[in-house]
Amino acid sequence: MEDSFIVSLKILLNSKRFIFGFVLLGTLVGILISSPIVIKPKFKSEAIIYPPANTNAKITAEFDLRFGSEKEIDEHIQILNSGILEDAIIDKYNLINHYDIDENAVDKENKLYKVYDKNISIEKTKFNSISISVLDEDPKIAANIANDLVKIGDEVKAVIIKKNLGATIDQISTQFLEKKKIFEKILAEFPLIKDSFKGFDLNFDEYNSVEKLQADIIIKNSLDEAFEKKDETKIERLNSLQNVFNEMYDLKKTLKIANFNFNSKINGSYIISPAKVADKKSSPVRWIIVVSSFISSILISVSVVLFLEKWKKIKQVLS
Repeated sequence: MEDSFIVSLKILLNSKRFIFGFVLLGTLVGILISSPIVIKPKFKSEAIIYPPANTNAKITAEFDLRFGSEKEIDEHIQILNSGILEDAIIDKYNLINHYDIDENAVDKENKLYKVYDKNISIEKTKFNSISISVLDEDPKIAANIANDLVKIGDEVKAVIIKKNLGATIDQISTQFLEKKKIFEKILAEFPLIKDSFKGFDLNFDEYNSVEKLQADIIIKNSLDEAFEKKDETKIERLNSLQNVFNEMYDLKKTLKIANFNFNSKINGSYIISPAKVADKKSSPVRWIIVVSSFISSILISVSVVLFLEKWKKIKQVLS
């Protein structure tokens, strides 16, 4: 009995015309499918950025010469993937028409965002940078969208930071005024100390550290007298006075930093590589499609020939 491999080989050789024709047809289909007539070529542009640390310009210049932390990188990616940014790019480039989406379709938005997500990719690289990659049939639009994502992303981030800083400033200002009322109420219990505080800037507009030292000395002297007299009530109230004064001083210090940050320019992304207009298509990769079609055609044609031969034998046995 002949070896099964030899038998199969003979069957395939006898059907070589069919196999050759099938493979030729499959390869031609692959060539046709991968042509610009069927699949329009797309061009890829990529921008590589590092988000900066979320600190003000002064701190960055003096101390913090690093890129953003891992948390800040993830936050920046969220901003780049946000609906605000997507809508800004969609509106600016009129992508609903650019992507040939029917404006009258009920699910037009769903289709639009699917194509958007398919063509625009934002990912963290292994070097902890951010890759903004855009595919488009127009190489100029691909590059422009990638660069605009960087620019608009920085603008959105700046607005968010400023908004948060504004809310923080309001909160700290309210806390300061509350502490000031408490301080003035306690201070009224000690006429001599109150006279000593005349001329002090209790709003700390100039943030005078000398005044802070003088206030500490005034309160300490009064505390020493209270300790000598063992006046527990007075000691407790003077300690409260000093604690509230220190809290006011610290709040004003924080408020000045927050105001400085609010009035400073928010650092933009460090652009490692801006997106450039591609001079070579990215997809489809024609040779892969053609080779895949060629190999698939061989496998399919061989399988069909062997199956038909086996089926013929089964029919003979059954008949």
